[in-house]
Amino acid sequence: MDTALWIYSGLLCFFVLVVFVLAGTYVVEQLRTPIEKRYEQVKQELLEGETATGATSILSGSRIGVKDDKVRELADELGFDWTGYSGRNDRQLNFQRRLSPATSQPGSETDSGEPVDQNTGGPFAAFLARVGRLQPDLGGTARLDISDVPTTHWRQCREIVEARGWRIHEVRREEGTVRLVLSRRGTTAVDRQDPYFITGPSLSELRRYPAARRAAAEAAREFGVDPLSETALEETRARHKALMRKAYRFGALASLCGLTLMVLLITAWRPLTEGGVAAVLVGSLDLVLLIATVVGGVGSARTLRARAEATRPFTEGYERVAQAALRDR
Repeated sequence: MDTALWIYSGLLCFFVLVVFVLAGTYVVEQLRTPIEKRYEQVKQELLEGETATGATSILSGSRIGVKDDKVRELADELGFDWTGYSGRNDRQLNFQRRLSPATSQPGSETDSGEPVDQNTGGPFAAFLARVGRLQPDLGGTARLDISDVPTTHWRQCREIVEARGWRIHEVRREEGTVRLVLSRRGTTAVDRQDPYFITGPSLSELRRYPAARRAAAEAAREFGVDPLSETALEETRARHKALMRKAYRFGALASLCGLTLMVLLITAWRPLTEGGVAAVLVGSLDLVLLIATVVGGVGSARTLRARAEATRPFTEGYERVAQAALRDR
């Protein structure tokens, strides 16, 4: 067992050393790069990361000396709108390609589908107007900035939001701002931190573009799903969320059993090699853990493939519609 522990410790130290060397090399290289060139590197990364639907992202601090505010400024120069943070510890900055102005169809509603009450007075008039303009993103969530609302009024704000059919998932703080993460009651919500779900312009935005509506009609004939239908989007979110939960459960099984197997092999190596009843017991447990790890890994991979197949009709149609709107400039 001592030999196994020495080998394990040596490999761990080597891995840590390699990480430190690579990180140090990256820092030195960045510091030697002129700041203007780092700005150009940020622009290039944003353009290279742009998806078919016009979404792109970049990690905060990916270029030393380039603050998040500067990244948003550079993205704006490229024609991207800021859509917020996501990822672990809100480290990822997200942007969406700006659509050209389009005239709404006659009789169209506000972005939320409900009229904004402009005649409401009192201290919550501005807040009420903001709530009236709320529009869920493709994941079914909306973000409401309450940074300018005194904390003593947050309870009333919650009541207003809930009275208008929204439910609050959480309160998020991003660079000094406070936002409520909301979703409509009775709908499925996919967190924007889920990297597997499609991102892009909202359906209400896309409906304003004739080219997008034509592309949607073609996609509906080809895939059997209308990519501008709120019902189709809701069904896609529900299928995606159910299968992702299943995939995460399989992944948790594989991770837990795999880690336990690794620890057991290191700490119980000697009984396994000495034979006897102890070796049989340890070997049997190792076999069970190995089988569970394989089952979890295979199950997770197969579920992710099933998720891709289940959501493909809508996502492929949506990508086609979003591309048509982005070209309609």
